[in-house]
Amino acid sequence: MIGSRKEIQAKIGELRRDYSAWHEEHRRWLRELARWRQEQDRLQALLYKLEHILDEEDREFEVLMDSIENHEKLLNANEKTLEFYLQGEQEPSESFTHIVEAHEKQKAWEEKLTRLHDRLQTLHAAIMEELHAVLENRPERRS
Repeated sequence: MIGSRKEIQAKIGELRRDYSAWHEEHRRWLRELARWRQEQDRLQALLYKLEHILDEEDREFEVLMDSIENHEKLLNANEKTLEFYLQGEQEPSESFTHIVEAHEKQKAWEEKLTRLHDRLQTLHAAIMEELHAVLENRPERRS
């Protein structure tokens, strides 16, 4: 197996080149692994934050959905009653007075729904921005 001095030196040179290439490859891999670990840590932190934020968003989503559905039912009932009055099928009565008085409360309710919707919209946009930042490998914008 051992050949001439020249063959041994050539083989040593070949081995050194391979070793050097492998060392460089290992350093590159270690840098990649460190970057991947950092990205993985960021993703885990983001997932933790998203889990809690999404729970909050989900609760607010349900509140908003329920509030909208309830308000829609009330509006539909009031509109039906108003149609009776407009068509002359029913004379204004206590229920009409109640609708007129409740209108101010409905305005306040609608304003509350608007604020809740806006807050939910802002929260959702922040979540999506943070997710896109991670997916695009950009630094986080939110802390």
